[in-house]
Amino acid sequence: MAKKFLALDIGAANVALAEYEEGAKGALTLVRYGLAPLAASLDSGDPQTILVPALMEIVRTAGIKPGPVAISVSGQMAFYRFAAIPSAGSEEKFDQLVRYEIEQNVPFPIDEMVSDRQVLGETESGDKSVMIVSAKVDQIEAITSAVASAGFRPELVDVAPIALTNALKAVRPDDESSVVLLDIGAKTTSLVIVEGDKVYN
Repeated sequence: MAKKFLALDIGAANVALAEYEEGAKGALTLVRYGLAPLAASLDSGDPQTILVPALMEIVRTAGIKPGPVAISVSGQMAFYRFAAIPSAGSEEKFDQLVRYEIEQNVPFPIDEMVSDRQVLGETESGDKSVMIVSAKVDQIEAITSAVASAGFRPELVDVAPIALTNALKAVRPDDESSVVLLDIGAKTTSLVIVEGDKVYN
């Protein structure tokens, strides 16, 4: 039986759910897709009452069965930082330097944030080129709780511009040319420029 993947994109005005099936050599085929409007934007109320009805509408109309799901949220919910981190030392030292970058650049106490990092490559000086993304814990927990109450099992949460970047790198892993990604939403537009290991958002 082919492995299936669910991807949920939560925007300012709509929610989209896609079901993919993995084929030969890891290629993904879109099997089902559903789109439903949100009654209000998530920043104006409780995600339970806003998100769950839209998800249930997609389940009903598109025939997508709830299961493990990867979630993409608006880039407005996150704080980004691109940094060059010295690669000398242990992994523990590297994590300490990443934490320091977060503490210096995120305008909220670090214990109120959930953060992750992705090493993009190496700089010309040999440091690690790192993308750091942080979001408020309470916002992410409210969204994942709402998604779970609709019967899904959130496995990861990404922000839309970074999810687009990772999708591009997955389908064009060896492409060193400059690529512009434009994500036009109901409230915001994200412009991402990818050139090899460099990412500008």
